[in-house]
Amino acid sequence: GRLPPKEGYTDPDTGEPASGLNLDVVADQSVFVRKAISNLTKEGILGAVLASLMVLLFIGSFRSTLIIALAIPLSALVAIIGLYFTGNTLNAMTLGGLALVMGRLVDDPLIDIENTFRHLDMGKSPVRAALDSATEIAMPVLVATITTCVVFFPVVFLFGIGKFLFTPMAVSVTIAMFASYFLSRTLSPAFCAYFLKAHEPDEKKFFLFALTDSAYEAVREMYVGLLRVAVRLRWLTVAAALILVVASLPLYSLIGKELFPATDAAQILINVRAESGTRIEATEEITQAIEQEIFAVIPAEDRRMVVTDIGVLYDWPAGYTPNAGPMDATMLCQLTDTSPHRSMRFGCESGSKRNFQTSRSRSIRAAWCRPH
Repeated sequence: GRLPPKEGYTDPDTGEPASGLNLDVVADQSVFVRKAISNLTKEGILGAVLASLMVLLFIGSFRSTLIIALAIPLSALVAIIGLYFTGNTLNAMTLGGLALVMGRLVDDPLIDIENTFRHLDMGKSPVRAALDSATEIAMPVLVATITTCVVFFPVVFLFGIGKFLFTPMAVSVTIAMFASYFLSRTLSPAFCAYFLKAHEPDEKKFFLFALTDSAYEAVREMYVGLLRVAVRLRWLTVAAALILVVASLPLYSLIGKELFPATDAAQILINVRAESGTRIEATEEITQAIEQEIFAVIPAEDRRMVVTDIGVLYDWPAGYTPNAGPMDATMLCQLTDTSPHRSMRFGCESGSKRNFQTSRSRSIRAAWCRPH
């Protein structure tokens, strides 16, 4: 935004009254955070929809799918309420945990539905079938839920940034899992008692459901054949599995390790360091040469602004840059949000370095990276 026009001053480019100063946001990480949260929310909703469609495709019952479709958002809602009362917020980690557990939330009611159908096919009434089904699977499903949640128990031993990152995710996943179990013991049996009915022997199915059943039967027959071979050659099967586990261990040293994966935040951060003792005027000349290099590499339509911070302010602003003296500079190149920018497209791979020639210094070295 611009300040109110200054009396007697006009913009040299447009000739209109202007203040001579232009105020703009240099760096706004909230834009990236909002986009990340929005994407996670969409992915969670998409995962819930796809999980419901898969249930519909393989079970072939719209009523059963309705139970699943109700259990997923209700479990997520309980998790959000739990996050509120535990002092957590909706952020990238908690939403990521909910998106991760979406597929698991369908298991508890799905087991109840399938077991209810089994009791219905035995000739029981819907109410009796729902009650018997809920009684049979209550303990096994509880054990499965606790086993899944126990995986997150080591989070309590974390400290530092790991604790603040992964504890909220573990809380959201655990609450959602137990909410799913509670719904599978209450809502799901009640729904099954009043809306499910036994399969008819001559019941006709939609052609897509019939095709899925045929494909499933073929896969099951193939699996049964492979399982018989594995059981007959059980020692060979166990030995092959152990060999694969041991052979995969050396791959651990080849996997990259980092706190967060590389992301495109529409920013290029350049750290410049000249020779020790370089005056701030010389460092400014160096950064101007680097700016010209940036202008030559990145087109104007993809470039929003370039902000340069030279030297050190001996106050709290010094904590926002790695500068150690007048020979250091930090440059932030802000790219446009709408351009299909990519760091590799501009030849700016994270961690790469380049030498620049200036009139006051024979060589200067700059390194850039993409801020997360």
